[in-house]
Amino acid sequence: MAKTLVGLWTNGDCTEVNIEEPEPGKLSGWYKIAVGTPREASVPMTGLVNHTKTGCPSFSFCVSMGEIGGDTCNAVVGQYFNHDGEEVLKTIWLMRAAVDDHSNNWGATRVGENTFKRKIE
Repeated sequence: MAKTLVGLWTNGDCTEVNIEEPEPGKLSGWYKIAVGTPREASVPMTGLVNHTKTGCPSFSFCVSMGEIGGDTCNAVVGQYFNHDGEEVLKTIWLMRAAVDDHSNNWGATRVGENTFKRKIE
């Protein structure tokens, strides 16, 4: 049975992502980051999913925080896993901040990881 990414996911920092798959292989929805932004502000997300032969789809999505006054773009890649009935998205993210000059380029990109769990409402 193919696993689905569709639904609401949250991580330990209270960041949420709501994922829809409007057509096979395409993702859309919204992303609400709880760090450094207004708590109720969300931005649109768009991405891709690869329904792998393993049954654990891999995916990527991007968001721009410009719509809520931020100066960053975020790219997220990850994979769905179901471990003993617990559904998780294991992700790596890149966050790029705008800088005034190329000499400040080095510190403008941050990298991190997150685990999102399906939020049951």
